[in-house]
Amino acid sequence: MADKQKRPGRRDYLNNFKMDDSGKYAYRGTYMAYTNGEETWKKDLIRIWICCAIPIVLLVILGFLPHSGLDGNLIVLLPYGLGIVALFVLVWKVARLTHGGLRLRKYVYDATVKVLPGYAAAVIITAAFALVGIIITLILGSFQGTIFSTVLFIVGQLCAGFGGVFVQRVTRKMNWSET
Repeated sequence: MADKQKRPGRRDYLNNFKMDDSGKYAYRGTYMAYTNGEETWKKDLIRIWICCAIPIVLLVILGFLPHSGLDGNLIVLLPYGLGIVALFVLVWKVARLTHGGLRLRKYVYDATVKVLPGYAAAVIITAAFALVGIIITLILGSFQGTIFSTVLFIVGQLCAGFGGVFVQRVTRKMNWSET
């Protein structure tokens, strides 16, 4: 009874940390190694970072512009806000992946590489809804923004959508093996 196993859960990875002789905890679990080579790793990370950085910069700038068309327009504002959140979560996952390097602990691999395509899909979906929303408001004539901000909004959403597609493609091509 004293050696009772914990039930599997969110913090199950903590079972892989064991105390060593010096009294410090050390990771004793499985590692995942990137097998495409260091040059490919660097190129993939640069591409992913560019695909995350450009849309975030454009969409954050748009949020600070006066008369951007986001004022009180729920069908544009809601997907825009959700898209910003999805992009920030995607950037956080990419930052964890970058920090981990070519050899990741299994739980970091599960929390980054495995879920990146899903978070990229969320970015794609929110960008698509935001584009549909801006088109509807332009057709109905209820849009109150400037032409510059409209173009910036459309370019930002297109960058987010295509960036999400690219992040999905790159992360699915990454080869990892258990070590």
